[in-house]
Amino acid sequence: MYLTMMVYLNIEIMSADFRFELRGAVYLNNTVLMVGDIGEGENALLCFTNSSNYCSSRFRGREFYFPNNSLVRIRGSGANFYRNRGEQFIRLNRRNNATPPTGRYRCEIPDANGNTQSIFINIGKVVANVN
Repeated sequence: MYLTMMVYLNIEIMSADFRFELRGAVYLNNTVLMVGDIGEGENALLCFTNSSNYCSSRFRGREFYFPNNSLVRIRGSGANFYRNRGEQFIRLNRRNNATPPTGRYRCEIPDANGNTQSIFINIGKVVANVN
């Protein structure tokens, strides 16, 4: 009897031009971050690019997606998790200590040529250690 095992490796080469930032700390593609670390405004998670050309209004993109691939809504939607944009970033905000779905979030941000680049962050929650 033979056992076949398939292993999926998600290896992506990503330029340092695209990254996540939270309170001055840098998180690279596919990093794990605890949901409790994310807040609103200056405490929100940034999907960031070094070049202001990447996020100009002439380029499409600049979106955050939940793990189920649904779009994270804008601030005025009343959602507990929302996004807003700046010149070089898109911000993922968590309102009122809400607990959003955990999993792999996708940030789409355009590059200098207008092509969409996707980078990912894995958002989890701390589980109490029961002895």
